[in-house]
Amino acid sequence: TSYTWPVKYNLPKDGGKYEKVEFMGEFRRLSQSRLDELMRLARDGQIEDSGFVDEILLGWSGIKTGTGEEFEYSGANQRILLDLFPGLRGAIVLAYQESLMGVLRKN
Repeated sequence: TSYTWPVKYNLPKDGGKYEKVEFMGEFRRLSQSRLDELMRLARDGQIEDSGFVDEILLGWSGIKTGTGEEFEYSGANQRILLDLFPGLRGAIVLAYQESLMGVLRKN
C-alpha cells in the first residue's frame, strides 16, 4: 500500500536566497523489518539516498515543468529530477522519515 506526504525542498537562488518548493510524494508503506534492513544497509554504506528513494518513492503530484505543465512521474523522470536538483533526494528521505515519526515541518 501507499500514502501521500508533503515533500519540502529549498531551491537555492541567487543572492543567498531560497525558493520554497513543495509537492506531494507518494510513498510505499514499508514494514518495520524492511525499514530496519534499509537503515542497516545505509549505516554499512551499502545503500545511498538514491537507492532509498527508489525503494520508497512511488510517485508525485504538484511538480510543474518550466512551461507550467504537470511533470508526470516515471522512473526516468525521477532520475532526471534528482539529477537536476542536488539535495532533493535528502528532502524526499527526510519527508518519509518525518511521516513515520508523526512530524510535519513548518517552514
